[in-house]
Amino acid sequence: MDNNGYVPQQPQAGYVPPQGGYIPPQQPVYGGRSIEEVSFGKLFGLSIITCGIYSLIYYAKRAEDINYLTSRYQKPLMNFWLVYLLLSGLTCGILPLVWMHQFCNRIGEEANRRGINTGNFSASTFWIWCVLLSFIGVGPIIFIYKLTEVTNALARDYNARGLF
Repeated sequence: MDNNGYVPQQPQAGYVPPQGGYIPPQQPVYGGRSIEEVSFGKLFGLSIITCGIYSLIYYAKRAEDINYLTSRYQKPLMNFWLVYLLLSGLTCGILPLVWMHQFCNRIGEEANRRGINTGNFSASTFWIWCVLLSFIGVGPIIFIYKLTEVTNALARDYNARGLF
């Protein structure tokens, strides 16, 4: 035992140390999953190449991740595919706007709860950049950049600290 109370453990029977003595660090994975980071460049480029299909997959995956992160505090968001593919036509496009409002608020609340500086990311970010400033062309691009930055920060925090 050393001064800090550490007692060295004996290797278990049948243990063979790795060659070279190096043990690669393990990424902590909480709850059997990790959250992937997606760069703005990848999202933007692949969305252009796939005519927007990749961005739909990105939003669906991020919605699952946010539902997972906030599952102990809030009921889950409605399924992305249900909202965008089935119900958007029935509601004349209003339900997807409501869904994005809730999605962005949920992201901002989770980032604030985790102590991540997001520059006040919330539903107002969506309404200002993606709706009001869409006529200048770069508004939605700036929104997507802000969204990827905050969701990547959430992914890094979760992958390091897990749920709490």
